[in-house]
Amino acid sequence: MSHQLPDHLDPWRSADLGRRVAGVYRLQDLPRLAASLMDSAGEVGFTLEFVRDPQQRACLRGRVRCELLLQCQRCLQVMQLPVDSQVALAFVADLDAAAQLPREWDPHLVEGDRIRLRDLIEEELLLCLPQVAMHPLDDCPAGTTSIQSGRAEAAARNNPFAVLAELYRDPK
Repeated sequence: MSHQLPDHLDPWRSADLGRRVAGVYRLQDLPRLAASLMDSAGEVGFTLEFVRDPQQRACLRGRVRCELLLQCQRCLQVMQLPVDSQVALAFVADLDAAAQLPREWDPHLVEGDRIRLRDLIEEELLLCLPQVAMHPLDDCPAGTTSIQSGRAEAAARNNPFAVLAELYRDPK
C-alpha cells in the first residue's frame, strides 16, 4: 500500500479543492472483500477525483481496477473476475438528499464529516461481485454435457406426474 494515501478524508473539502487520489491497496487489507475470495493475493488500483457537480454537490468520479479470484459455484474451482469499475458517487448527509440525486450519481452516506478511503474502495469492489460466481458455460471445467445430463436426471426424478404416466401406460 502506498504510504501517501490518507486514511480519512473530508469529502466536501476534497471536492472544493478538486483533490485527486490514486493508489493501490492490497486485497488482503480489505477484510469484507477477502472473505468472499478464494485467494486474497493481489492488489486493487484506483484513481479518484473529488469534484463539485453543477448543483454544487460534493461528488467523486474515478476508476477501480483489479482481478478477483472467486470460487465457481458450478465446478468449485478458482475463476478469475476482472474488475474495471467506473465510480460515480455523490456524498450525502441523509437519506432525503440521497433520494433527490439524479440517476448518474450513486449516493454515499457520510456519517460525521469524514470518509475512510479504504472502505469506499472495498464497498465498490463488493458491489462488483456477482450474486453467483460461475465460469462462462463453455469455459467451465464441469462441462456442459455433465450439467445437461444432471438436469435431465433431476427432472426425471422430481417429476410428480411420472407415477401418473406409468398408470396411463399400464392397461390393467
